[in-house]
Amino acid sequence: MAKRLTEEMVIARTKISDLSKIKRLNCWGSELVDVSLLRKMPSVEVLSLSINKINSLADFQFCKRLEELYIRQNDIRDLNEIMYLQSLTNLKNLWLGENPCANIEGYRLAVIRALPQLQKLDNVAITQEEMREAQRRGKILAHPDDETQEESEEEYQSSPTQAAVQQQPQYNRYQEYSEQEYSPPQRSPQRQEVTVS
Repeated sequence: MAKRLTEEMVIARTKISDLSKIKRLNCWGSELVDVSLLRKMPSVEVLSLSINKINSLADFQFCKRLEELYIRQNDIRDLNEIMYLQSLTNLKNLWLGENPCANIEGYRLAVIRALPQLQKLDNVAITQEEMREAQRRGKILAHPDDETQEESEEEYQSSPTQAAVQQQPQYNRYQEYSEQEYSPPQRSPQRQEVTVS
């Protein structure tokens, strides 16, 4: 069973019962997978959740005052998850290293391009030159929610007309070829005399 962040855990570590007033939370090494409770913590500024089993950054987008996020050694595989952090304008320090997504070629430049507000990534300061390089060569990431929506829209658009599309190719197919290409080859008289026994 996936271990989740609970109110009891948060209260025990922060000594604050009102989740909306928590500014700092340290739950590193807790084997957490589900951190959806973060949605109730809009005022948190520093989160230390390294050495867990978190596989998505979706819940962090609700922490609007987040300045520092330590989430190294988790299970973030999709680099596009970074896009969930894009609206966090106060986020200055992100430590995401030692996640599977950090092994993707172009990881650092892609993250810097997606999160230009960062000052430090994986405990290394971001230079102005690196920022310019990220804007020029950093991979453009797609928001995971947009990908899901696009896929469902494509399915929706293609499924109602699928029967019509299957009937059309017999007409379109002939238009793609010239008459010579489509016509069966002419047999020479010599071939007509050959009999097969």
